[in-house]
Amino acid sequence: PEQYGKPTPLRNDVLIGEEISVYFTEDMWCRLPYTFEIEVDIIGTNYTLTKDKLHIICAGRKLGFQLDLSAGILVSEILGKEFTVQIGRIGGGSEAMLMDNNKNPMNPDAEKDVYFRKRFANLDLSSASTGFIFSMKNTSCTNASVQAQSDNVRSEIGSIIGIDANDRVKISGLVCQNNSTITANAEITPYSGRRLRKNIPLTEDQIFEKKDSTELFYAMRDTLNFKTTPTRRYLRTNVMNNLYDIKAMKVRPSSGDIEKFKSTEEEETEEKSLLAWTTKKNDTAQQLGDQIESTVQKENKLILNKILKEKDSILNIVLKEKDEALKAKNEEEDNIRIVLEKVLKEKNEVEAKMMQILAKLG
Repeated sequence: PEQYGKPTPLRNDVLIGEEISVYFTEDMWCRLPYTFEIEVDIIGTNYTLTKDKLHIICAGRKLGFQLDLSAGILVSEILGKEFTVQIGRIGGGSEAMLMDNNKNPMNPDAEKDVYFRKRFANLDLSSASTGFIFSMKNTSCTNASVQAQSDNVRSEIGSIIGIDANDRVKISGLVCQNNSTITANAEITPYSGRRLRKNIPLTEDQIFEKKDSTELFYAMRDTLNFKTTPTRRYLRTNVMNNLYDIKAMKVRPSSGDIEKFKSTEEEETEEKSLLAWTTKKNDTAQQLGDQIESTVQKENKLILNKILKEKDSILNIVLKEKDEALKAKNEEEDNIRIVLEKVLKEKNEVEAKMMQILAKLG
């Protein structure tokens, strides 16, 4: 197999959490455990991310990945940073390799198979939202009542973070599991910019509330990882008993940043073409598929004709048996009618003789 086209997105600036994909000329070997290595080195930081800190998406002719933001990465430290990506064999002594579905290796003599360089977009985190999945255990719920518990879940998240949930937390998609666990899609929204009096120093709580959504998520994560202690006693108890869980962190850029860092029309067209390539059959596969389809159609037609012939044969037998039965029934009815007519005639003759005898006697 060989690399096909350029990695997507084609633009240089990649949004945090956006899927980065590489394309190949053949369907790739995507079975677990993966035979290839992958390394994302974020230049100017201590972050070198491997498979355990990435979400891998491998299917057909496409191999993609996303950053696992729950793996200890501070988003603010990687914004605007360039990064390099290596996939396949990394280093001369590595035995890892990219292979196609027939286990043919890619570039068997190369030191590395796939290599490219991009940059994380320098997002404005003060206007971004942070989404995650929140679970609350050891509670009482039903599928019918869980939607009405939305405010309670929001309040719980706000208490763990240490903010007013009504201002910064949104909840959707509540699900009740086993009548004891509530799971929901949660979102920490940007600071609303509430007006404060001029020349009045901000309190610690006000300073904390102005933090961006990622910082508040990290504050929540630190609380659940016992790095900070909740002020409320019941929260301390719940945290100690591991009754809360957060996962699948996602940074959602503002509409302004999405517009700022969007792909050009030409890039979007090329990206759609690359995506279509992943689902396109190659000529050999197409011909083989057509041959198989034609053979199956012929076999199905022969089977159908055989079934129809057998059906006609069975129907003719049934109709013949029905005709014979009807004929036998008619013959039987004729015989009965002849017997009845004979009996009736004999009865009439006997009655006539009896009338003659009675007339002589009388």
